[in-house]
Amino acid sequence: MLLVTRPLTMAERDRVLDEFNRALRYSNWKRYVQQIRADGLPIALRIGTDAGELPNAQIGQVLRTLKKGQTSDVVYAGGRPFLLRVTAIDKLQPRPLDQVREAIRRELFPVRVKEAIDGIKEQMEKKADIKIMGAAKN
Repeated sequence: MLLVTRPLTMAERDRVLDEFNRALRYSNWKRYVQQIRADGLPIALRIGTDAGELPNAQIGQVLRTLKKGQTSDVVYAGGRPFLLRVTAIDKLQPRPLDQVREAIRRELFPVRVKEAIDGIKEQMEKKADIKIMGAAKN
């Protein structure tokens, strides 16, 4: 995964996006990122094997759609660009619930909050006495 290490200026944003597009032509992102960093761009390479290590759930969703050897389009998460590449897919053994419980809670929390807010909104709309007044006359 290619990512930026800090918020970008507008000029840096354009350069980073150009570099992400160039990265598509390289198989060795490690060497490529070293060259980019020498030019002063705040780009880093993160190699991981566990979806739980991802900085954002949206990135995990995109990553799960990729097949071995595929690279994503630029993904914006948390206001920052990411470029993802799947180099291998390993079948992992199931882990006990105690080991994954907290990760499941983190994944489900935003969904549950949205559902709760939507439910409250629906209840409020049913109870509300909404009157639409006529348009003001000129």
